[in-house]
Amino acid sequence: MAVSVSGSVIDQDRSDQRYSAVAIVLHWAIAIAIAFQVIGGKWMVSAGAQATQSVFTIFQIHKTIGLSILALTIARIIWRLANPAPALPEGMTKLEIVASKGTHIAFYILLIALPLTGWAMASVSPTGVPTLFALIEGLPFAHLPYGDLSLDMRHTVEGVFKNAHAYLSFAMGGLIALHIAAALKHQFVARDNLIARMVISARTAPIRAGKFSTGCAAFGAAAVFLVSGIAWGIAQRAPASSSVAAVSSEPVASTPGEAWVIDHEASSLGFSITFTGSPVEGSIATWSGDVVFDPANLDDAEAVITIDAASISIANPMLQPQAGGADGFDAVNHPVAIYEANAFRANDDGSFSAEGELTLRGVTADAPLTFTFEETDGVARVIGAAEINRLDFGIGAVGAADESWLQHTVTVEFTLQANRP
Repeated sequence: MAVSVSGSVIDQDRSDQRYSAVAIVLHWAIAIAIAFQVIGGKWMVSAGAQATQSVFTIFQIHKTIGLSILALTIARIIWRLANPAPALPEGMTKLEIVASKGTHIAFYILLIALPLTGWAMASVSPTGVPTLFALIEGLPFAHLPYGDLSLDMRHTVEGVFKNAHAYLSFAMGGLIALHIAAALKHQFVARDNLIARMVISARTAPIRAGKFSTGCAAFGAAAVFLVSGIAWGIAQRAPASSSVAAVSSEPVASTPGEAWVIDHEASSLGFSITFTGSPVEGSIATWSGDVVFDPANLDDAEAVITIDAASISIANPMLQPQAGGADGFDAVNHPVAIYEANAFRANDDGSFSAEGELTLRGVTADAPLTFTFEETDGVARVIGAAEINRLDFGIGAVGAADESWLQHTVTVEFTLQANRP
């Protein structure tokens, strides 16, 4: 017995037919991924302020799965266009049929819109945190282009996408609840065994054997999307890995007397900052210094350190891509950082202190430091540190203004070995 309702065939005699194996696998793969996204998303919202590495890792996994859902949805749409769904059970009303079709269309829309808004949110975010596909550093997924938007505008747009992503998530949750309720109603009230259509079983047969070429096209399109996104991401990262330029020859304060000759091979200049609860080390590859220092004549002591901002690197794949950006050190507009100190004093414990100023990103702020000085046979070794607040220089002021992920305090550490002139 068969009737036609709004173009849909309802045939009880075909109730033993199910979706193809490819459609079933795609359905349950996407369903499992969505379940993880819903649970993980709720956990991220509640635990996001904890600033732990595990929270940050879940964020990365969330982005990877979101992009995978988008890829699988592309494959599912291509497969569905070439392979019809099994007949609906007999007895469904016209309203139920319309609701069924509408629910499936809404699912497809959300399965595309949710990953896209998440992708756009991550792309435009002033933090510039990369998406490492499957947490693999060598597989950065591309950020969508956002033109020449200012940091403040990017922050605003990020908020728009964030709200859209949240509302779409609520809609997805409601749709899932409706979908499950309808399936249970069919199974236990109507008893038409509708759930069997989405289960691979020897008691059912697919409505039509899918063509191998269609499967290749579906999964090929999904693979092309993921591979292209990763290739694009690698291309976006390429400029950040280019070799740094030499320190710019901007004028610096002259030093009285003769400066020590710094042995750069035996010296180091770096820093550390706390990210997701753990310390992250940073290094400065290109710098020069003019230092005049005599423990017996501190009044004439002076130090000028010039740093190539483009050579600053951070040993963390999440932070490094954003380090030189507009919300980071902004090396394009401010290629040189300068530290100057000319007020030194001896401490009771044998160490020394200096009152200095650091000019970074066009901002000058106080940066006092403490160090030890030892000289043997005309070779001096200086070890010291200073603490600065990154917000004093506008670093992360838009994308990481609070300390939920990145602490404000940066500890600068240096070891200098120098010879008398």
